Amino acid sequence: MFWYNFGISCWIIVLRIVSPFNTKANKMLAGRKAGLKPFIQDFAQNDLPVVWFHCASLGEFELSRPIIELYRKEYGNAIKILITFYSPSGYEVRKDYSLADFVHYLPFDQPKLIHELVTIVKPALVFFAKYDFWIHLISNLHQLHVPMVAFSCSFRKNQFYFKKSGQFYLNVLKKIDHFFVIDTNSETLLKTFGIVQVTSAGDTRFDKVLATSKTRESNEIAATFKDDCLLFIAGSVWPEDIDILLPLFNNPNFEAKVILAPHEINQKEINKLTKKFKRTPLLYSQATNACLPCHDVLIIDNVGLLASLYQYADVAYVGGAFKQGLHNILEPAVFGIPIVFGPNIENFVEAKALVTLNGSFSVKNTNELQHVYFNSLVDPIKRREFGKACDQYVADNVGAAHRIFDFTYHRLAPQQLKN
Repeated sequence: MFWYNFGISCWIIVLRIVSPFNTKANKMLAGRKAGLKPFIQDFAQNDLPVVWFHCASLGEFELSRPIIELYRKEYGNAIKILITFYSPSGYEVRKDYSLADFVHYLPFDQPKLIHELVTIVKPALVFFAKYDFWIHLISNLHQLHVPMVAFSCSFRKNQFYFKKSGQFYLNVLKKIDHFFVIDTNSETLLKTFGIVQVTSAGDTRFDKVLATSKTRESNEIAATFKDDCLLFIAGSVWPEDIDILLPLFNNPNFEAKVILAPHEINQKEINKLTKKFKRTPLLYSQATNACLPCHDVLIIDNVGLLASLYQYADVAYVGGAFKQGLHNILEPAVFGIPIVFGPNIENFVEAKALVTLNGSFSVKNTNELQHVYFNSLVDPIKRREFGKACDQYVADNVGAAHRIFDFTYHRLAPQQLKN
């Protein structure tokens, strides 16, 4: 435990050192500067049961969202919903989320601070989305007999928890009352290491993307930009993805329109990117109906649009599978379009499944990308068949949020949530 506490302290020192030069670090510190004061103010007058969802970042919030909606629908204003974030990328985007009563940064996992926090909040039930398991937070909740649920989890044998050096962390995870994992392999692995309170329930991302597809808002700029042309959307792309995409986009035989959404919105990098296209790109922030017909490339320079933009795509490329980790391919899959991504998909169940089902393509380089595009994806009949596989895959895997809600409501929720 000494080394864990020492590591947390060192991490805080590092953040303080780099914060003047790093926006994310600066926001992480600034958001926590007030300490427990916001919690004290928010919870001072609260006398209703609190259901707490902790999310590392925006992606984990989206996993939580279907369950949050079910709890709000079931209980209405008879409960308070707290959402905490570790990362600014989640907090900054969802700090005003309408279904939550309180949205805060989670304080750093230091013993005294976390003990005070748990004592202030007095939660009735706590959910951890996917991962971000903090030792002092879990231990304090366990000591107070607060039911804890981890959901949409995926575990692999090479993870730290299952190594000899990670035994202390595994013992902490055993304090969580129930794990809802996304596949049977994760379930088997946990049971092998003594965690038997586990159910293979699926991934709540399927519920989220299906709900998004049904309630999607139209985007006049994207619709006008697409017109009647084939539209290729490259979403959440990193420099490694752009390196293999640009030769395709600059190929004289490539006639589709392109919407490109970088994973990180950095104006300096976007300015560099615009100069690499043979066709002059247009920035989304500068788009007007008058200028859209004059451009074939639209670069998204703000956040929060991508999931709904996929409704206009004929082909999608999802970034991250060359280095950083594949981003959400279910967002385009729910719209029934073929998807392309990089080669590193070993730890991504849905990517491997969609490749097997002939709904997606994993490519290693720009030559493979161009081969897939020109030999398969320009053909509308083939494209439709690939898209059907994606659509059916999503339809076959929805329901995790309801399974988790029903289980927690009937078997884990304390009496105060059943009165």
